Amino acid sequence: MWHLHAQPCHNVVSRGRAAPPKTWQHVSLQELEALAEAAAEKASAELGEPVLCKPLGQVYGPRSRRQYRLDPSLWRVPAGDRHSHQNLGWHWLRPSLAMEEITEQLCHLAAQRGVARPKMWSWAEVLQRLESLALEAGEKMSRVSVPEFGISVGTRV
Repeated sequence: MWHLHAQPCHNVVSRGRAAPPKTWQHVSLQELEALAEAAAEKASAELGEPVLCKPLGQVYGPRSRRQYRLDPSLWRVPAGDRHSHQNLGWHWLRPSLAMEEITEQLCHLAAQRGVARPKMWSWAEVLQRLESLALEAGEKMSRVSVPEFGISVGTRV
């Protein structure tokens, strides 16, 4: 479908490109919620446990005091920029490990690739696996023996 979009010539020259029609630039809250729901479903399937994700909205403020504008109609988009190129915050919750994380991602990348899962969760999975392996080993063996150092503790099951 073609759209006729009129804009002053000096804007095209100064920006080096023509701005797309306004109807192409806006993102809806429903779209953000759908992206979050799809990401939570995918993460839940991969991890085998329930995971929650919800959009926080446009990121603003310094890293130490991050704030978010959820409603896209309230976003402050710089002149010549697009709604789809705004950095968004996503709140993730993994109840089984009592872990909460906030990730940030450009809107158009979240739409193209899906909302990025927290990187720290990968480490949590590794630590959880190591803990389960240690418990299994502890159940199989109650005797620790290191003959090189003359150490022998407990009895073998």
